[in-house]
Amino acid sequence: MLMGLLSGLFGRSHSSPTSFVRRWSDRRMRELRREHVVTVDTLFAGFITYLSDFAKPPPKREGIDEEEERLRLHVSTHYGGDWALFEVGCYTCFRLDRWLFAEHPELGGELLPGFLRSFTKLFGEALELPDIRDLLGQRLEAYSELARSEADIQTYHSHLTQLILRTEDNRKPEPYDFSNGPIMISDAFVVFALKLELKAWESVRIPALIESMAKLITLMK
Repeated sequence: MLMGLLSGLFGRSHSSPTSFVRRWSDRRMRELRREHVVTVDTLFAGFITYLSDFAKPPPKREGIDEEEERLRLHVSTHYGGDWALFEVGCYTCFRLDRWLFAEHPELGGELLPGFLRSFTKLFGEALELPDIRDLLGQRLEAYSELARSEADIQTYHSHLTQLILRTEDNRKPEPYDFSNGPIMISDAFVVFALKLELKAWESVRIPALIESMAKLITLMK
């Protein structure tokens, strides 16, 4: 099980000349290929590798619709920067926290703080923002408020889409009020494409991360 987990986490590369986070992921994956122990640190590295899948440059494919390819390239070019990865990462940290709280409440205080410290350290360096912890805290609290109101998944994705739209061309986003924040108007096709990316992330990558965390917890016992 251990080797299978490591293979699943460290089997891919996502190099990008313009993304600090994706370059960090590539470098960390190379460093960890010979590791034989799964820790919170290796799980975090796997998390960043999965995160790097969001809006990554699309591979060249034969037979794909040209308009679809153009739209995917537009999303990757304008909404695939490190600030967008930060926003998706904040949401994913919230999802992991909710899973820990529901399934392993006794371990949330042990696993999550180290995970979040690594997250703020990496993105603080990537985005040159020393107080990024405050922005992370604001995002986590906003998602927690949605959870308390029993929001559906479409509501989460609508707010996250608004946050990602504000990172266009890797712009620094400002604090955003989920209840009263102004709606950012954008091309309907771009919004649709972003929501498709989020749906794919929600349905594939988050379950994969939860599975990896569950295996780590099993190994810790």
